[in-house]
Amino acid sequence: MLGEDPTDDDLLDDAPEEVEAYCVHCRQVVEMERPTPIWTRRGAPGTRGECAVCGTTIFRMGRTEAHRGLRSPEIRTMVGEETTARRPRAGIPRLAAFINYAAIDAELARRVADD
Repeated sequence: MLGEDPTDDDLLDDAPEEVEAYCVHCRQVVEMERPTPIWTRRGAPGTRGECAVCGTTIFRMGRTEAHRGLRSPEIRTMVGEETTARRPRAGIPRLAAFINYAAIDAELARRVADD
């Protein structure tokens, strides 16, 4: 109603979500200060902030309340690739293999590599 003071429930609705993450330095789960929504190079959502105890940077994977209303960027722009499709170079085959072998199998590995 008009003229009434807001209740505690009204104030809690506007409060930012508390984000907890594991601090490697403190070796405990702590509340994150200044949580910032980010996306990894592969497009996964995460949140970066500071440890409330020691001040080091902490990170938590997953979508949080801070991501609401934000769109994730296109994956090509995050990885640094060009937005146009690349064509393979003509005449250059893209065949490669790594052969891991034990010393007693050296002769067999040499024959496989020659083939």
